Amino acid sequence: EIERQMENEFGSEWQSKLFAVRSSTANEDSSEMSAAGQMTTYLGVRGMANLSGAVVKCWASQFGFVPVEYKRGYGQALNSPMAVVIQQMVDCDSAGVIFTANPTDGDERILTVTSNFGLGESVVSASADPDTFQLAVKIEANSYEKNRSIGSIINKTLGKKSLVIRMNADVQASQDLESGVLNEQTVDGSQQQSLKDEDVIRLGNIALKVT
Repeated sequence: EIERQMENEFGSEWQSKLFAVRSSTANEDSSEMSAAGQMTTYLGVRGMANLSGAVVKCWASQFGFVPVEYKRGYGQALNSPMAVVIQQMVDCDSAGVIFTANPTDGDERILTVTSNFGLGESVVSASADPDTFQLAVKIEANSYEKNRSIGSIINKTLGKKSLVIRMNADVQASQDLESGVLNEQTVDGSQQQSLKDEDVIRLGNIALKVT
């Protein structure tokens, strides 16, 4: 079934492409709890054998020690329904996460961007200390009829970014599920920011338009 769906979505040459395999479960994020990042994500997966293995391992990771104890602590069912998502990977120079409200107090006047060089996995998995940009949001009135926009960058913290994850498009057939990505260690990434100021502001304005 996976092979049939992959060919329908990505064509007959899909086995030459690189994919990400990750979890999606109804109780992964809520107002009371957040299990995001606890299940295992596989990046740079190529070929049917590796893909099917990654799907099984991703689904099974919900029964690891940390996810099980977390569910127990919140009174959740241990064997909860969980989908496994297969996504074609896109290469990038930098990636990260945007919060359209301050994640610490929900203040909508502050937009936060976290980023690192390479793929965004090093940011969302907390495997690297990313750059953090706080942007001031212009709010003329408390109404969705008024367009919001970014005023300026009010705070900038450059992380060490000691790990950078990049795509390895030249990978050949391999038993390694994640052979399509490379982990690069850096000495001190805080000497260079992963996004230019103008790109941070542009991304902030785009985020405000879609939220």
